[in-house]
Amino acid sequence: MTAVKAIRPLDPNALSASPEDAARFLSVHRRTIDRLITDRILKARKAGRRVLVDMASIRAYHESLPVIGEGANG
Repeated sequence: MTAVKAIRPLDPNALSASPEDAARFLSVHRRTIDRLITDRILKARKAGRRVLVDMASIRAYHESLPVIGEGANG
């Protein structure tokens, strides 16, 4: 039987998150996070072999997304 990896909640006070946690936070695929990092929409840093995605940039990206039902003629 395969062990199920526990989903840990994202600390709102954290400075950074793993790409997997960032994807879970935004409800998108991990490849979307990789693309957003490549396109320099999300800021990321390297710590050895680990990639750390800046939480402020995750929040800024989330805030930049359009809100459904708001806007012109909406």
